[in-house]
Amino acid sequence: TKRSFASSDGSSRPSPTKVAAHTPPLERPANRPSRLRPDIDGNNVQPVTPLGHASPAGDLITTEEASTAESTHTANNNAVLAAFDRLLDDGDLSDEEEDGDMAELDMARNEAVASRLVAQLPDIEGDSLPTVYEGLGDDVDAIANDDLRKYDLDPESVVGLSEAPADWKAPGPPEGWDPTKVHRYKDAPPFPTDFKHNPGGWPEWLFRPSFESRTGPFKAFKLPAGAEPVPYNEDTGQFEINGWDVHYKGFKGDKVFRDGAAKGNLFPESRKGKLDLEALRRYGLKDEYVETDHPNYDPLALPVFLHQILLPFVEPKKSGIENDGRLPYYSDVMQYTNIYRASKIGPHAHSVKEFNVPELVHADGIVLFDGALGGSNGAIHQRWMTGPDYFGIHDMMISSTMSYTRFCEWKAYHKLNNNFDTPKKGDAGYDPAAKGRLVLDVLIHNLAEVTYKASTDQCSDETTYMYEGFGPGGGLISRNLDKPSVRSGGQIVLSMDVDKPYPRACIHRHKLHDTPSRFKQGQQEVHLMMNAYDRLLMPDGLAQETTEALRERVRKQETRRIFESKPMTVYDNYFSGEEGDKDAGERGFAKLTTVRRDRFPREIPKKHLHSKQLDNSQKDRNKAARYLDPIVFHKSIPSEPTDGKEEYERVLISFQSTGACNLSAINCMNTVSLYTRTKERGRGEHKYRRAIEMNEGRDIYLVGYGRIDGTDHMCTNTRMKIVSRKYWHAMENHGKKMAAVVSYQMYLDIVSGEVNPDWCIEEKDRASFGVFRHRQGRGLMAYDPRKRKFPGDENTRAFTQMNQYERIRYGSSDFGPPRRKRSDRSGHGEVTRSHISDAMDSDRFCEDFTDLREHLVDHYMSTGKSKCHACGIPTYQRCGICNVPLHFVPQAGCAVDYHNVNFFGLAFCDHGIRNISAKDWKSPSDEDRINNARHISTLLRNLGG
Repeated sequence: TKRSFASSDGSSRPSPTKVAAHTPPLERPANRPSRLRPDIDGNNVQPVTPLGHASPAGDLITTEEASTAESTHTANNNAVLAAFDRLLDDGDLSDEEEDGDMAELDMARNEAVASRLVAQLPDIEGDSLPTVYEGLGDDVDAIANDDLRKYDLDPESVVGLSEAPADWKAPGPPEGWDPTKVHRYKDAPPFPTDFKHNPGGWPEWLFRPSFESRTGPFKAFKLPAGAEPVPYNEDTGQFEINGWDVHYKGFKGDKVFRDGAAKGNLFPESRKGKLDLEALRRYGLKDEYVETDHPNYDPLALPVFLHQILLPFVEPKKSGIENDGRLPYYSDVMQYTNIYRASKIGPHAHSVKEFNVPELVHADGIVLFDGALGGSNGAIHQRWMTGPDYFGIHDMMISSTMSYTRFCEWKAYHKLNNNFDTPKKGDAGYDPAAKGRLVLDVLIHNLAEVTYKASTDQCSDETTYMYEGFGPGGGLISRNLDKPSVRSGGQIVLSMDVDKPYPRACIHRHKLHDTPSRFKQGQQEVHLMMNAYDRLLMPDGLAQETTEALRERVRKQETRRIFESKPMTVYDNYFSGEEGDKDAGERGFAKLTTVRRDRFPREIPKKHLHSKQLDNSQKDRNKAARYLDPIVFHKSIPSEPTDGKEEYERVLISFQSTGACNLSAINCMNTVSLYTRTKERGRGEHKYRRAIEMNEGRDIYLVGYGRIDGTDHMCTNTRMKIVSRKYWHAMENHGKKMAAVVSYQMYLDIVSGEVNPDWCIEEKDRASFGVFRHRQGRGLMAYDPRKRKFPGDENTRAFTQMNQYERIRYGSSDFGPPRRKRSDRSGHGEVTRSHISDAMDSDRFCEDFTDLREHLVDHYMSTGKSKCHACGIPTYQRCGICNVPLHFVPQAGCAVDYHNVNFFGLAFCDHGIRNISAKDWKSPSDEDRINNARHISTLLRNLGG
């Protein structure tokens, strides 16, 4: 049934269906935030009378003034009616004519609404609204909707947020909703429409009466999450409570924080961090590591280089780099490991050879490579097992790098601290994390060495590592633990850049931190994190340190200062609390935290905040309440120069999303307003868009809070795991997972051109995280300081003890395993890039069956026997193209294998490549063939073949 409205002559005419769709929302002043207009039924709108509203001077509008304004409003209403009549009388119009008439109608409508606004606020000049009339924008909406209903138009069709999708419709009340049917509707006072009692202009469907109990007295009008308005202060003309000023229509502060970040640009480029190109070059980064078209390019070089930047292979003091400020890792681990090994060896123990740095690097490479292959979930020993039961599990590269016995010795004896110097439990200075914290401490320190500046927007959260030993229940391995308990693992509070997984500081969670007693759990980590930030602040904001400052810092082994200014940090509700907020503000730091319901500010009664659990029986109402303006509490705290306490701003943002949400902001909010983000789902004809409620505080939090959780997910994807009863092995392994994630992000920054535009690689040619770990693991397993690939390798004992001829022979830059002496026929060699590159230049390999057919047809019988190049058995037959002895008849298996590139390295003639003597060579098994084919395929991909 079509609706009708009364025209100027009193007749009733059908309502055109396109009128509401073309009517734009009422234009708002530029300084007013956009908002969702109340979505209420026309029968429930109470007209707003101009009488009774106070002027800026505090006087009431007189009856004569109201009468004059009302007459002007009536004239404008007549203009709206006339515009409707002309629109209907014109019949069928073209789009251009209809748009012109609609523009005239819009103008008349706006003038009518403006006249009613002027009647209520005669002293308003321009676009500014006095503070005393904050919230009167709802009256504007009510007036507009009232005018539309006079002509039987649905105001819901003209409501919506400006950022919302065009085809999106704001949630509204169910069809036929009647407020009189609400529980105890008659026992409540009339629904408030004035801005003093309804400052948010909330519709009756959302702003409902509440009672002490089902039969008790009326309590207050409340929103679905329990928020009720703050009493209006008649003296100041503002909503205030205990020193906090309250804003219901958006907030704009007087100070500028975070480089003026605002909606649409919450994370300016000036606040983002970046790597230091000069430092990377100083530490050995070469063009040939990155440029794929370079003659000496090796795909394994860059991943291994980045690993040794974070966890150095050689002692930095002997790296040959002037003012090398990195902390040592593998050199210290070697000392701690050998000290522990020596303390455990006795007359009744097995003899264990001393460990060296290459072995420690190889062991880490094995664990990383095992994860890159898919992970063995702790059963890494199967990589050494042979036989049909381990088909597809055994890996030739792992088994040829280190024997399983030696790997078990490494797992049993390697240490990250010196037990003889570390304070024991109960002693002064005892640190529960001392046994496993070395990896993360060195990683964070050395990452800062190649950082030009860190992001001044940080995310701080806990990262969890699980105990990787045997648990209760018959020796079952403990897995899938949600959160560690006393013996199940541990947690580390990390601070990372919000846009990249770069850790800047860490706090190991335990109960022995020396912090003031006023801090609750979580707040003490915030206090310690700010202490760490203080040590990383640049002097006078200078990113480039002088040579003298660099030399002095290296001498003291201090971390490079990487923060241009005090950073803003995002925390979750575990770290919330007034003491933490106060500590951050007085020290000049910025902080954004979700607030736990038991840690609201004491000055703000809980009843004025969104704090209640939502009623799931009213899902439509809960959904619509998401699109209401956030309630903003603001407070300025003056400085105390005598105590060194700085002035700071506190902002509490209370709003409803899928539940009650409250954000506490310290020195970081410039504006707070309601807007939307468009979210898309589906494909093709099933694709739909919807508007997600948003405000500046929520936007910043959602971008920042998930950085560490995302990093934990990437750490899990490394699938690095070794089963061990030693609790600190889990902490160490977690740090090495983090090193793989950080080095991959450094790789992306380099190949994306962010560090150096000349190094930019097309996105399709960049390595994925899985390929990167595969390359890094292989490179670590092949590390040999005798090749002098990285700075400091030439100063190691492994290189200095070599004679001149051996040094020349090991001068190759190939990342294959080291060449062994002729007397060393251990069989641990493998095919390298140089081997297959040289072989590709010959006629040995066939590209397709056509080439293979030519070799099989063109063979002849020689006059003497020679050992077959494929199987080693003497034969008279020879390939006419290759001129090598091969078996062709009665079966051509030898000829096919020899000309197959995937068999390269397994043939009898290739025994020298494998460091095997001719008499020790054996025919390869099926498993050997599969593993070798996988290895050859990887080499060919690296060669571009």
